[in-house]
Amino acid sequence: MKKRAVSMVILTLWLLAMMPTARADSPVGKWSGTARGAGLKMSASASFRAGGSCSLSAGGYSASGSWSGGSIHVSAMGHSATLSYSVSGDRMTISGSYKGKRGSMSLSRRSGGDEGERAQQAASRKPYGKWGCADSENGMTYEMCLYSDGWLLWSEANEQESESRLQDALKGALADVKKVPDSAEDLVELITQTQKSNVYGTKLVVTDKHLEIAPLAQDADAPTLWAAYWDAKKGVWAIPYTVEAGDLSLFPESDATLLFKKKGSVDAKPESELFLSHVALKRGDRGEAVRQLQEKLIAAGHLEAEENAADGIFGKKTQKAVQAYQAEQGLTVDGIAGGEMRLRMTQ
Repeated sequence: MKKRAVSMVILTLWLLAMMPTARADSPVGKWSGTARGAGLKMSASASFRAGGSCSLSAGGYSASGSWSGGSIHVSAMGHSATLSYSVSGDRMTISGSYKGKRGSMSLSRRSGGDEGERAQQAASRKPYGKWGCADSENGMTYEMCLYSDGWLLWSEANEQESESRLQDALKGALADVKKVPDSAEDLVELITQTQKSNVYGTKLVVTDKHLEIAPLAQDADAPTLWAAYWDAKKGVWAIPYTVEAGDLSLFPESDATLLFKKKGSVDAKPESELFLSHVALKRGDRGEAVRQLQEKLIAAGHLEAEENAADGIFGKKTQKAVQAYQAEQGLTVDGIAGGEMRLRMTQ
């Protein structure tokens, strides 16, 4: 009996040692620190849960995945990677490579698993990303992109009007042989021309209960849906919202509630031309807007047209290319691609 009791104690201790709880040498919990890679240094954070799932963030980008036995497998936007991690007390190092480029994170423990889980849940309620809504009652479709750097892109279209325009265009083409599309590409172009949307770009501040939306210009147009929510004192449309179970509701306590479904993630800054004169790009920024800037710098001869030159990462080379363009154009040489410079590059 004594031997059996000793064996049970040993087995219990072994099982406890193998469980992924928030021990000093376990990654479970919330972490923060810095990430290095591609010549950049940026803030980073990570959250590891006892169930084996995790999420990593750096430079405004996030990836989710799973962890076990010193390895992390993460994926984001169709790409995946396997990383390694090591924990020593309240210090963690994560390292790995992607497409030949190495990177690492040096993190410090901020909290245990329960607190980290709550923080993760709070982050999931943030509305940033791309959202879509189809309102069948009035035949409208809506799409909005909320950018964490403080911008919103809103588009809306009347599907019934678009269908009517398409029918009229096709009837006109059939009535006049000269207007009949010659190819599939011409047919797509004809359809695109009839699918008209109203598009609006604004500034954005996200609070716990409202999207505070400010016009980019004093006389800028805005959706009629927003009119009742204008706050004259603040100079913003204060749109009430909630995020629950992965869905975003606008005007949740009114008869005109719109339910948006998540369609994907977006960069921290918008790439739309509506924002060209308002959004400045600087070292450390990432995304499509940066990639477009790099393409223009390559075309202007200030950034070498080598492989992966337009990688969407505003690093040292891009900063030097921006400075060279600014000097050439007689602009303030600060290495920041501001509105004036970005507009000039489109001319």
